[in-house]
Amino acid sequence: VEAQDFLLGTEVLVPSGAKARARANIAALRLVQHLEQQQRPATADEQAVLAQWSGWGAIPEVFDNRARILAQWGDEHAELRDLLGDKGFAQARQTTLNAHYTDPAIVSELWRAVQRAGLPEGAVVLEPGCGAGHFVGTAPGSVRMVGVEIEPISAKIAHYLYPSQQIRNHGFERNFAPEDTFTAAIGNVPFGKFAPVDPIHNADGLSIHNHFIAKSLALTAPGGYVAVVTSMFTSDARRADERAAIVAKGDLIGAVRLPTGAFERQAGTDVVTDVLIFRRRDDGAEPTDDTLEWAQPAVQVEAVDAKTGETTHTWINPYFAKYPERVLGTLTVGNGMYAGSSLRVAPTTGRPLAEQLRTQLDPLIDQALGRGLGIT
Repeated sequence: VEAQDFLLGTEVLVPSGAKARARANIAALRLVQHLEQQQRPATADEQAVLAQWSGWGAIPEVFDNRARILAQWGDEHAELRDLLGDKGFAQARQTTLNAHYTDPAIVSELWRAVQRAGLPEGAVVLEPGCGAGHFVGTAPGSVRMVGVEIEPISAKIAHYLYPSQQIRNHGFERNFAPEDTFTAAIGNVPFGKFAPVDPIHNADGLSIHNHFIAKSLALTAPGGYVAVVTSMFTSDARRADERAAIVAKGDLIGAVRLPTGAFERQAGTDVVTDVLIFRRRDDGAEPTDDTLEWAQPAVQVEAVDAKTGETTHTWINPYFAKYPERVLGTLTVGNGMYAGSSLRVAPTTGRPLAEQLRTQLDPLIDQALGRGLGIT
């Protein structure tokens, strides 16, 4: 079989429904083991099976040992144990905390923004936490990708889907490249409250999502771009010290907040996420005004109580208070994924989300180009 890269497109290939997701994941896992045994690339038909892999973040039930859960998930639970063994099963269970994959249509808009900023042909681009390689699969043809993924099955699937690109199976905390290596970095960073042990790039103990952003900036050469999807907690944390660590090396080109449930179809999660685009600051340059604004502590703004419809207040990054149009929806307060009274963003209907995102990102990139802050 001749090794060929899979053509991903912008459609969500993951089946809907928890059971269907689980069966698609098991089929992909079984196929990976088959390809490993035969030591050959995947055919186009086999790649179509692998492309339905979505990780375990949306279906943690399959790892649950409680009797009432096993009554519904017992077959899948047993099949996974048989395929992975006890050690592999335990490793896969750990990924349920942050294995949430990005909608390909949103991925495409991030690539569009980076290209608009002047991404040159032949650029070497980093994807931290690449999962099954959605950003790798939608990269421009002239770009060379380096994807880093700690979870071994996802890394193998990314390799079989995109054999022409470099997929590295290790933690992002490893010292795998010197600073200033990449022209750009792009991806959906994992979320968590723990700090990876990285004595070179995380001596301050940043949470994993912020560590991924700060290290991506360090590994990107001055004048390069870092475009990420991250949880709202990167921007909205009450304390600003972790944002200060990020902007020590990069300027904020722009931020856009996506509505709650933006990745529900693809990833099975309703956490509020932001698109953040940074430029690695040139040596000796001063931070931009928007960068300094974003780096400040969160401020209180008005929001709508999701239950009563009455006006209430919530904490938000001062950048979004200054530019409310860059929140793609209405701020509400209600029950959320990580807290009992969480900020939510009620979506604006009528236009596809990717189109709404483009409407915000295009002018931001054009403003940056006008100020000499494109990719250089």
